[in-house]
Amino acid sequence: MKVTVIALSLLLVGSLATSGYLLIERKANVQKITEAQGETKKVRKTNLDLTEEKTQAQKSFYEAKANLTIASNSVTQALEEIESLKTKSASELADLQSKLSAADDKETTLNGELLTRDEKITQLAADHNATQTKLQAAEEQLAARLTEIQEREADLTKSVEALKPFLATGLSAEEIAQLKEKRPVDLPKPVLSAPTPIRPGKLTQPLTHTPKDPTPPLPIPNLD
Repeated sequence: MKVTVIALSLLLVGSLATSGYLLIERKANVQKITEAQGETKKVRKTNLDLTEEKTQAQKSFYEAKANLTIASNSVTQALEEIESLKTKSASELADLQSKLSAADDKETTLNGELLTRDEKITQLAADHNATQTKLQAAEEQLAARLTEIQEREADLTKSVEALKPFLATGLSAEEIAQLKEKRPVDLPKPVLSAPTPIRPGKLTQPLTHTPKDPTPPLPIPNLD
């Protein structure tokens, strides 16, 4: 009986120990399961984050690829534009060089024409000065000639005034010329003898009477 009780007691103790162990193990397993579930959630979240990052990375990759394509196209277009600008610039440079050369030639020609014109202007100025000198001399000669003509006109006027008495006689020029010729004059002998002149007395006072200017002789007209 005692053996049975002891055996039962041992079985009970064993059962309790087993039950306790199993409880402890179960609790540990539950904790492990909880931890595993937590780790699973973390892994899932990490996978989601990685998926999202992968999606974002893919999106960024495609955007970068699209931008690279656009950039490549832009670079290609820019290179084409650069080549076009180079060609255009070379053509424009050649055109400008040609225009510059033509401008230099034209400048040389214009400088030559300007020099020729300066020489002509200098010659014209010299001719003008010479002409002015000649004109001044001609004006002086003309003034002297005019003065001479005026003097001759005055002399002619005086001659005409002097001829008026002769013209009033009604004689022609030939008759006046005949009158100018010297002829012997037959004077009749005086019937009466000439009176004896009486000498005047001696003057005691000086004469204050100023004789008048003698009347000038009439000018003889030139009938040539």
